[in-house]
Amino acid sequence: MNIKPPIIAVVFLITGCGVLAAGDRYDRHHIEMRGFFRPQLVYNENIEVYLRNGTVYILDGDFEQNQVKITRDNRLYVNDVSVATDSTGRRLTRAYYDLAAQIMKETKKIGIEGAKMGLRGAGIGAKAVVGVIRMLLPNYNSQDFERDMDEAAAKLEARAKILEEKGGLIDEKIERLKDMHPKMKKRIPALKDLEWF
Repeated sequence: MNIKPPIIAVVFLITGCGVLAAGDRYDRHHIEMRGFFRPQLVYNENIEVYLRNGTVYILDGDFEQNQVKITRDNRLYVNDVSVATDSTGRRLTRAYYDLAAQIMKETKKIGIEGAKMGLRGAGIGAKAVVGVIRMLLPNYNSQDFERDMDEAAAKLEARAKILEEKGGLIDEKIERLKDMHPKMKKRIPALKDLEWF
């Protein structure tokens, strides 16, 4: 049986640690699972983004009272003060909202799939115990056991690779979300004074 360590690490990272590193850029941003499958994106060391009750919150992680909110109906608030935007500003906030919501939704799906993989990994362990017991019976030997374990590990590895690819796509979307900050600051006067944004 040959389960590769990186695959186990991916499963552990998604299911055990509660943190999903998107791609290999973990040092710059990551998604934390706050609560049960409640992702929160953190990047640039202090900007936190999450979706709750149909509103995207963008927080200054150092001073959580500093926040920008974009509602489902595309209203913008800076520190709980409603901000009027022109048509270009509204397009930017709508695009930001849609992309952030998409990232959170896809991250949640990956988290659920990762949890399922963790259960499958535990299932392999249980299968190994059963296999050892079966070797005590006739018509099942160590070669049969090894074949069964290799098949189960290969299936788990294939699923982990799919999750890794999905994580890479999320990473690209996170980069696009980050790139929207300077555009929004340039277009929306109320955001220009927010150094952290």
